[in-house]
Amino acid sequence: MRLPFASQIRMTNEEIVAQFQQIVDTLQRIVNATGDLAGRVEQMEDRTAEQLGLLTGIQGNLGVLVEQFEKQDKENAELRARLEALEARQ
Repeated sequence: MRLPFASQIRMTNEEIVAQFQQIVDTLQRIVNATGDLAGRVEQMEDRTAEQLGLLTGIQGNLGVLVEQFEKQDKENAELRARLEALEARQ
């Protein structure tokens, strides 16, 4: 498909300038929108990193709690065994 040149469709210089200005305006809006989008993505990345840090901290705390629970459970089992042994002597 062959596109007509501006001279073939008989545009005035003012019309050509107006067309180019519309193109420039459209490109400027695209650039602005791209910058806005990049800013939003950066904010999301920052929030995600912060949330990941919080989750990692929670995971560490949960690990400590699990260890304490397992230790306490083992101690309770030992105490139950000793109590049963004492009760069996009586």
